[in-house]
Amino acid sequence: MRGHFGFVGGLWVIAAAAAVSHLGCSDDPQPNSVGTLQVSGGAILNSDFASTSVSLIDTQGALVRADCIHSTTTGTGSKTISGDVVLPSQPQRGGKIVLVDRGNTALTFVDPTTCAVDRQFSVKGGFEMANPHDVVIVADSKAYVTRYAKNAAPADLMAAGDDLLIVDPQAGTVTGRVDLDAYGTTDFPASPDRAILAAGKVVVTLNRWNASTYGYGDASVVFVDPATDQVVQNLALPGLKNCEGLDYAEGTKTVLVACGGSFGSTDQAQESGVAVIDVSSSPAQLARVISGASFPTPPVTFLWAIPMPSASSANRAFTSTLGSLSPEAPDNLYAFDLVTGAPLSFGTATPFNLGRPAAGNGRLLVPDADAAMPRIHVYDVSGGGAPTEGTAFVADSVNGLPPREIAWY
Repeated sequence: MRGHFGFVGGLWVIAAAAAVSHLGCSDDPQPNSVGTLQVSGGAILNSDFASTSVSLIDTQGALVRADCIHSTTTGTGSKTISGDVVLPSQPQRGGKIVLVDRGNTALTFVDPTTCAVDRQFSVKGGFEMANPHDVVIVADSKAYVTRYAKNAAPADLMAAGDDLLIVDPQAGTVTGRVDLDAYGTTDFPASPDRAILAAGKVVVTLNRWNASTYGYGDASVVFVDPATDQVVQNLALPGLKNCEGLDYAEGTKTVLVACGGSFGSTDQAQESGVAVIDVSSSPAQLARVISGASFPTPPVTFLWAIPMPSASSANRAFTSTLGSLSPEAPDNLYAFDLVTGAPLSFGTATPFNLGRPAAGNGRLLVPDADAAMPRIHVYDVSGGGAPTEGTAFVADSVNGLPPREIAWY
Protein backbone atom coordinates (compact mmCIF):
# COMPACT_ATOMS: atom_id res chain seq x y z
CA MET A 1 0.00 0.00 0.00
CA ARG A 2 1.53 3.25 -1.07
CA GLY A 3 -0.17 5.74 1.21
CA HIS A 4 -3.41 6.60 2.88
CA PHE A 5 -5.45 5.95 -0.25
CA GLY A 6 -3.29 3.27 -1.80
CA PHE A 7 -5.08 1.94 -4.87
CA VAL A 8 -8.58 2.37 -3.47
CA GLY A 9 -11.46 3.45 -5.67
CA GLY A 10 -9.31 4.43 -8.63
CA LEU A 11 -7.67 7.20 -6.60
CA TRP A 12 -4.17 5.69 -6.60
CA VAL A 13 -2.86 8.72 -8.44
CA ILE A 14 -3.79 10.94 -5.52
CA ALA A 15 -1.79 9.09 -2.90
CA ALA A 16 0.99 8.31 -5.29
CA ALA A 17 1.99 11.79 -6.34
CA ALA A 18 5.42 12.18 -5.00
CA ALA A 19 7.86 13.69 -2.58
CA VAL A 20 10.63 16.27 -2.52
CA SER A 21 12.20 18.76 -0.26
CA HIS A 22 13.56 22.29 -0.33
CA LEU A 23 16.75 22.78 1.61
CA GLY A 24 16.69 25.52 4.18
CA CYS A 25 15.25 28.92 3.39
CA SER A 26 17.29 30.44 0.57
CA ASP A 27 17.40 29.83 -3.13
CA ASP A 28 20.52 27.68 -2.79
CA PRO A 29 20.80 24.04 -1.75
CA GLN A 30 22.43 24.04 1.68
CA PRO A 31 22.85 21.89 4.79
CA ASN A 32 19.68 21.20 6.72
CA SER A 33 18.94 22.52 10.18
CA VAL A 34 21.11 20.18 12.25
CA GLY A 35 24.66 19.19 11.62
CA THR A 36 26.69 20.19 8.58
CA LEU A 37 25.20 18.06 5.82
CA GLN A 38 26.46 19.04 2.41
CA VAL A 39 24.21 18.60 -0.60
CA SER A 40 25.99 16.95 -3.52
CA GLY A 41 23.13 16.34 -5.94
CA GLY A 42 19.51 15.40 -6.40
CA ALA A 43 17.52 12.23 -7.03
CA ILE A 44 14.42 11.96 -9.20
CA LEU A 45 12.18 9.04 -8.36
CA ASN A 46 10.31 7.67 -11.37
CA SER A 47 7.55 5.09 -11.04
CA ASP A 48 4.52 3.50 -12.67
CA PHE A 49 3.82 1.81 -9.29
CA ALA A 50 4.86 -1.55 -10.71
CA SER A 51 8.53 -0.63 -11.05
CA THR A 52 10.79 2.20 -9.91
CA SER A 53 13.85 3.96 -11.27
CA VAL A 54 16.05 6.75 -9.96
CA SER A 55 17.58 9.49 -12.14
CA LEU A 56 20.30 11.86 -10.92
CA ILE A 57 20.67 15.63 -11.28
CA ASP A 58 23.39 18.01 -10.15
CA THR A 59 22.82 20.91 -7.73
CA GLN A 60 21.98 23.16 -10.69
CA GLY A 61 19.14 20.85 -11.71
CA ALA A 62 20.84 19.40 -14.80
CA LEU A 63 20.35 15.71 -15.62
CA VAL A 64 23.47 13.68 -14.84
CA ARG A 65 22.22 10.10 -15.25
CA ALA A 66 18.84 8.94 -16.54
CA ASP A 67 18.85 5.44 -15.05
CA CYS A 68 20.95 5.19 -11.92
CA ILE A 69 19.04 2.25 -10.50
CA HIS A 70 15.91 0.34 -11.47
CA SER A 71 13.65 -2.32 -9.97
CA THR A 72 14.63 -4.86 -12.65
CA THR A 73 18.37 -4.20 -12.57
CA THR A 74 19.15 -4.43 -8.86
CA GLY A 75 19.29 -8.18 -8.50
CA THR A 76 16.90 -10.41 -6.61
CA GLY A 77 15.85 -11.07 -3.06
CA SER A 78 16.88 -8.51 -0.47
CA LYS A 79 18.33 -6.07 -3.00
CA THR A 80 15.11 -5.78 -5.01
CA ILE A 81 13.39 -2.39 -5.14
CA SER A 82 9.60 -2.45 -5.34
CA GLY A 83 7.29 -0.21 -7.33
CA ASP A 84 6.20 1.60 -4.18
CA VAL A 85 9.11 3.78 -3.10
CA VAL A 86 9.50 7.35 -1.81
CA LEU A 87 12.42 9.62 -0.99
CA PRO A 88 13.04 11.20 2.43
CA SER A 89 11.70 14.69 3.11
CA GLN A 90 15.24 15.96 3.76
CA PRO A 91 18.76 14.98 2.70
CA GLN A 92 20.29 12.45 5.07
CA ARG A 93 23.67 11.90 6.71
CA GLY A 94 26.23 9.90 4.78
CA GLY A 95 25.78 11.30 1.27
CA LYS A 96 23.82 8.28 0.04
CA ILE A 97 20.47 8.26 -1.74
CA VAL A 98 18.01 6.71 0.72
CA LEU A 99 14.97 4.92 -0.66
CA VAL A 100 12.01 4.34 1.66
CA ASP A 101 10.58 1.18 0.15
CA ARG A 102 7.00 0.69 1.25
CA GLY A 103 6.51 -2.43 -0.85
CA ASN A 104 9.45 -4.23 0.73
CA THR A 105 9.16 -2.43 4.09
CA ALA A 106 12.84 -1.59 3.89
CA LEU A 107 15.41 1.17 3.62
CA THR A 108 17.79 0.97 0.66
CA PHE A 109 20.98 3.07 0.50
CA VAL A 110 22.34 3.76 -3.00
CA ASP A 111 25.82 5.11 -3.72
CA PRO A 112 25.26 7.99 -6.19
CA THR A 113 28.79 7.71 -7.59
CA THR A 114 28.45 4.06 -8.64
CA CYS A 115 24.65 3.64 -8.59
CA ALA A 116 25.17 0.41 -6.65
CA VAL A 117 23.14 -0.61 -3.62
CA ASP A 118 25.35 0.07 -0.61
CA ARG A 119 23.06 -1.65 1.88
CA GLN A 120 19.44 -2.53 2.48
CA PHE A 121 17.61 -3.62 5.61
CA SER A 122 14.11 -4.30 6.84
CA VAL A 123 12.13 -1.85 8.96
CA LYS A 124 9.31 -4.29 9.64
CA GLY A 125 10.17 -4.83 13.28
CA GLY A 126 7.95 -7.90 13.17
CA PHE A 127 5.14 -6.10 11.28
CA GLU A 128 4.95 -7.19 7.65
CA MET A 129 2.66 -4.34 6.53
CA ALA A 130 4.22 -1.51 8.56
CA ASN A 131 4.07 0.90 5.57
CA PRO A 132 7.12 3.14 6.23
CA HIS A 133 6.64 6.71 5.00
CA ASP A 134 9.84 8.58 5.88
CA VAL A 135 13.21 8.43 7.60
CA VAL A 136 15.26 10.91 9.63
CA ILE A 137 18.88 9.99 10.37
CA VAL A 138 19.89 11.95 13.48
CA ALA A 139 23.30 10.33 14.04
CA ASP A 140 25.57 7.84 12.32
CA SER A 141 24.07 5.07 14.42
CA LYS A 142 20.52 6.33 14.90
CA ALA A 143 17.53 7.00 12.67
CA TYR A 144 13.76 7.26 13.02
CA VAL A 145 11.40 5.61 10.53
CA THR A 146 7.72 6.57 10.48
CA ARG A 147 5.56 3.44 10.40
CA TYR A 148 2.19 4.62 9.12
CA ALA A 149 0.17 1.43 9.61
CA LYS A 150 -1.15 0.06 12.88
CA ASN A 151 -1.00 -3.66 13.65
CA ALA A 152 -4.37 -4.95 14.87
CA ALA A 153 -2.79 -8.01 16.51
CA PRO A 154 0.92 -7.43 17.21
CA ALA A 155 2.97 -10.30 18.58
CA ASP A 156 4.86 -7.80 20.72
CA LEU A 157 5.21 -4.04 21.14
CA MET A 158 7.92 -3.79 18.50
CA ALA A 159 5.44 -5.12 15.93
CA ALA A 160 2.68 -2.65 16.89
CA GLY A 161 3.34 -0.01 14.21
CA ASP A 162 1.73 3.45 14.41
CA ASP A 163 5.09 4.68 15.69
CA LEU A 164 8.60 5.82 15.02
CA LEU A 165 10.85 2.80 14.68
CA ILE A 166 14.39 3.50 15.91
CA VAL A 167 17.10 1.83 13.85
CA ASP A 168 20.87 1.85 13.46
CA PRO A 169 21.24 2.90 9.81
CA GLN A 170 24.77 1.47 9.56
CA ALA A 171 24.16 -1.92 11.15
CA GLY A 172 20.57 -2.20 9.91
CA THR A 173 19.31 -3.23 13.34
CA VAL A 174 16.17 -2.21 15.21
CA THR A 175 17.00 -0.59 18.55
CA GLY A 176 13.67 0.73 19.83
CA ARG A 177 10.51 2.66 19.04
CA VAL A 178 8.61 5.81 19.95
CA ASP A 179 5.01 4.77 20.61
CA LEU A 180 2.51 7.25 19.14
CA ASP A 181 -0.64 5.29 19.91
CA ALA A 182 -1.65 7.81 22.61
CA TYR A 183 -1.93 10.52 19.94
CA GLY A 184 -4.60 8.66 17.99
CA THR A 185 -8.05 7.29 18.72
CA THR A 186 -9.88 4.04 18.06
CA ASP A 187 -11.35 5.50 14.87
CA PHE A 188 -8.29 7.46 13.81
CA PRO A 189 -4.87 6.01 14.67
CA ALA A 190 -1.98 8.47 14.84
CA SER A 191 -0.73 7.44 11.37
CA PRO A 192 2.74 9.04 11.52
CA ASP A 193 3.53 10.21 8.03
CA ARG A 194 6.30 12.61 7.00
CA ALA A 195 9.18 13.66 9.28
CA ILE A 196 11.95 16.25 9.26
CA LEU A 197 14.60 17.72 11.54
CA ALA A 198 13.79 21.27 12.61
CA ALA A 199 15.27 23.36 15.43
CA GLY A 200 16.85 20.26 16.97
CA LYS A 201 13.64 18.21 17.11
CA VAL A 202 12.19 15.50 14.91
CA VAL A 203 8.90 16.88 13.60
CA VAL A 204 6.29 14.35 12.48
CA THR A 205 2.89 14.83 10.83
CA LEU A 206 0.11 12.67 12.28
CA ASN A 207 -2.27 11.98 9.40
CA ARG A 208 -4.93 10.20 11.47
CA TRP A 209 -6.35 7.96 8.75
CA ASN A 210 -8.97 5.25 9.15
CA ALA A 211 -7.99 2.30 6.95
CA SER A 212 -11.55 0.93 6.95
CA THR A 213 -13.57 4.05 6.14
CA TYR A 214 -10.76 6.01 4.40
CA GLY A 215 -11.74 9.00 6.53
CA TYR A 216 -9.50 11.43 8.41
CA GLY A 217 -9.52 12.95 11.85
CA ASP A 218 -8.09 16.39 12.58
CA ALA A 219 -4.33 16.29 12.10
CA SER A 220 -1.54 17.29 14.46
CA VAL A 221 2.24 17.52 14.54
CA VAL A 222 4.40 15.92 17.21
CA PHE A 223 7.89 17.01 18.24
CA VAL A 224 10.32 14.33 19.40
CA ASP A 225 13.52 15.03 21.31
CA PRO A 226 16.20 12.81 19.73
CA ALA A 227 18.21 12.93 22.97
CA THR A 228 15.47 11.19 24.93
CA ASP A 229 13.23 9.57 22.27
CA GLN A 230 10.28 11.27 23.96
CA VAL A 231 7.43 13.28 22.48
CA VAL A 232 7.83 16.75 23.96
CA GLN A 233 4.87 18.40 22.22
CA ASN A 234 1.73 17.51 20.29
CA LEU A 235 0.57 20.57 18.33
CA ALA A 236 -3.04 20.36 17.13
CA LEU A 237 -4.03 21.58 13.67
CA PRO A 238 -7.75 22.18 14.27
CA GLY A 239 -9.97 21.61 11.25
CA LEU A 240 -7.10 20.52 8.98
CA LYS A 241 -7.19 16.97 7.64
CA ASN A 242 -4.98 14.74 5.52
CA CYS A 243 -1.79 16.58 6.52
CA GLU A 244 1.42 15.06 5.22
CA GLY A 245 4.15 17.17 3.62
CA LEU A 246 6.68 19.03 5.77
CA ASP A 247 9.35 21.60 5.03
CA TYR A 248 11.54 23.88 7.11
CA ALA A 249 12.93 27.41 6.71
CA GLU A 250 16.00 27.61 8.94
CA GLY A 251 16.35 31.38 8.62
CA THR A 252 12.93 32.11 10.11
CA LYS A 253 12.61 28.90 12.17
CA THR A 254 9.36 28.13 10.35
CA VAL A 255 7.86 24.71 9.58
CA LEU A 256 5.25 24.37 6.83
CA VAL A 257 2.69 21.56 6.85
CA ALA A 258 0.71 20.69 3.71
CA CYS A 259 -2.86 19.48 4.26
CA GLY A 260 -5.14 18.19 1.49
CA GLY A 261 -8.47 17.73 3.26
CA SER A 262 -10.72 14.67 3.07
CA PHE A 263 -11.39 13.37 -0.43
CA GLY A 264 -15.09 13.31 -1.20
CA SER A 265 -15.91 15.78 1.56
CA THR A 266 -17.96 18.86 0.73
CA ASP A 267 -15.64 20.69 3.12
CA GLN A 268 -12.40 19.55 1.49
CA ALA A 269 -11.35 23.09 0.53
CA GLN A 270 -11.75 24.31 4.12
CA GLU A 271 -10.04 21.18 5.51
CA SER A 272 -7.03 21.79 3.26
CA GLY A 273 -4.35 24.43 3.57
CA VAL A 274 -0.83 25.19 4.72
CA ALA A 275 -0.12 25.35 8.45
CA VAL A 276 2.67 27.80 9.37
CA ILE A 277 4.42 26.78 12.61
CA ASP A 278 6.89 28.96 14.51
CA VAL A 279 9.64 26.83 16.07
CA SER A 280 11.87 29.71 17.16
CA SER A 281 11.07 28.90 20.78
CA SER A 282 9.67 25.97 22.73
CA PRO A 283 6.88 25.02 22.72
CA ALA A 284 6.27 25.58 19.02
CA GLN A 285 3.33 27.80 18.07
CA LEU A 286 0.81 27.55 15.24
CA ALA A 287 1.37 31.00 13.75
CA ARG A 288 -1.41 30.83 11.15
CA VAL A 289 -3.16 28.67 8.59
CA ILE A 290 -3.29 29.62 4.92
CA SER A 291 -6.67 28.09 4.07
CA GLY A 292 -7.11 26.10 0.90
CA ALA A 293 -10.22 28.19 0.32
CA SER A 294 -8.00 31.24 -0.24
CA PHE A 295 -6.62 29.68 -3.43
CA PRO A 296 -8.70 30.07 -6.62
CA THR A 297 -8.60 26.31 -7.35
CA PRO A 298 -8.78 24.42 -4.02
CA PRO A 299 -7.99 22.06 -2.42
CA VAL A 300 -4.32 22.49 -1.62
CA THR A 301 -2.18 19.38 -2.09
CA PHE A 302 -1.28 17.25 0.92
CA LEU A 303 2.13 16.57 -0.59
CA TRP A 304 4.20 19.71 -0.27
CA ALA A 305 4.64 23.38 0.57
CA ILE A 306 8.08 24.95 0.11
CA PRO A 307 9.30 28.17 1.78
CA MET A 308 11.59 30.00 -0.62
CA PRO A 309 12.15 33.69 0.13
CA SER A 310 13.34 36.04 -2.60
CA ALA A 311 15.13 39.38 -2.34
CA SER A 312 11.81 41.18 -2.73
CA SER A 313 9.61 38.80 -0.72
CA ALA A 314 10.81 37.37 2.58
CA ASN A 315 7.54 35.45 2.98
CA ARG A 316 7.36 33.74 -0.43
CA ALA A 317 6.47 30.06 -0.61
CA PHE A 318 5.22 27.58 -3.21
CA THR A 319 2.58 24.85 -3.30
CA SER A 320 0.04 23.36 -5.68
CA THR A 321 -3.65 22.56 -5.71
CA LEU A 322 -5.24 19.27 -6.72
CA GLY A 323 -7.22 19.00 -9.92
CA SER A 324 -10.23 16.83 -10.61
CA LEU A 325 -11.02 13.92 -12.92
CA SER A 326 -14.75 14.61 -13.08
CA PRO A 327 -15.34 17.34 -13.97
CA GLU A 328 -11.85 17.51 -15.39
CA ALA A 329 -9.76 20.30 -13.90
CA PRO A 330 -5.96 20.69 -13.87
CA ASP A 331 -3.48 20.74 -11.04
CA ASN A 332 -2.25 24.29 -10.44
CA LEU A 333 1.08 25.64 -9.20
CA TYR A 334 1.07 28.66 -6.90
CA ALA A 335 3.45 31.07 -5.29
CA PHE A 336 1.91 32.50 -2.12
CA ASP A 337 2.69 34.78 0.78
CA LEU A 338 3.20 33.04 4.13
CA VAL A 339 1.63 35.93 6.02
CA THR A 340 -1.19 37.24 3.83
CA GLY A 341 -1.82 34.03 1.90
CA ALA A 342 -2.05 35.97 -1.37
CA PRO A 343 -1.67 33.40 -4.20
CA LEU A 344 -0.14 33.74 -7.66
CA SER A 345 -0.82 30.98 -10.20
CA PHE A 346 2.02 30.18 -12.60
CA GLY A 347 1.58 26.68 -14.04
CA THR A 348 -0.82 23.80 -14.62
CA ALA A 349 -0.76 20.07 -15.36
CA THR A 350 -3.32 17.37 -16.03
CA PRO A 351 -5.03 16.25 -12.79
CA PHE A 352 -3.00 14.40 -10.15
CA ASN A 353 0.23 14.44 -12.16
CA LEU A 354 2.22 17.10 -10.30
CA GLY A 355 4.65 15.52 -7.84
CA ARG A 356 6.63 17.09 -5.00
CA PRO A 357 9.34 19.38 -6.35
CA ALA A 358 12.79 20.45 -5.23
CA ALA A 359 14.03 24.03 -5.05
CA GLY A 360 17.52 25.45 -5.18
CA ASN A 361 19.83 27.87 -6.97
CA GLY A 362 16.95 30.04 -8.11
CA ARG A 363 15.07 27.14 -9.67
CA LEU A 364 11.96 25.14 -8.87
CA LEU A 365 12.05 21.66 -10.41
CA VAL A 366 8.57 20.18 -10.69
CA PRO A 367 7.90 16.55 -11.70
CA ASP A 368 4.99 16.03 -14.11
CA ALA A 369 3.87 12.41 -14.56
CA ASP A 370 1.63 13.10 -17.57
CA ALA A 371 1.43 9.80 -19.49
CA ALA A 372 1.72 11.49 -22.87
CA MET A 373 4.73 13.63 -21.95
CA PRO A 374 6.36 12.85 -18.57
CA ARG A 375 8.96 15.49 -17.75
CA ILE A 376 10.56 17.81 -15.21
CA HIS A 377 9.52 21.46 -15.51
CA VAL A 378 12.28 23.89 -14.56
CA TYR A 379 10.97 27.25 -13.36
CA ASP A 380 13.09 30.34 -12.84
CA VAL A 381 12.20 31.63 -9.37
CA SER A 382 15.29 33.77 -8.85
CA GLY A 383 13.32 37.03 -8.98
CA GLY A 384 10.35 38.28 -7.07
CA GLY A 385 7.83 38.21 -9.92
CA ALA A 386 5.86 35.35 -11.44
CA PRO A 387 7.98 32.22 -12.01
CA THR A 388 8.69 31.43 -15.64
CA GLU A 389 9.38 28.02 -17.16
CA GLY A 390 12.81 28.11 -18.74
CA THR A 391 13.07 24.52 -19.87
CA ALA A 392 11.82 20.98 -19.34
CA PHE A 393 13.49 17.59 -19.66
CA VAL A 394 12.75 13.87 -19.57
CA ALA A 395 14.23 12.26 -16.46
CA ASP A 396 14.10 8.54 -17.29
CA SER A 397 14.74 8.26 -21.03
CA VAL A 398 15.85 4.63 -20.60
CA ASN A 399 12.74 3.03 -19.10
CA GLY A 400 10.18 5.72 -19.84
CA LEU A 401 8.92 5.81 -16.25
CA PRO A 402 7.16 9.04 -15.22
CA PRO A 403 8.74 11.26 -12.52
CA ARG A 404 6.96 11.35 -9.16
CA GLU A 405 9.28 13.25 -6.80
CA ILE A 406 12.64 14.97 -6.44
CA ALA A 407 14.88 15.24 -3.38
CA TRP A 408 18.39 16.47 -2.68
CA TYR A 409 20.96 14.15 -1.15
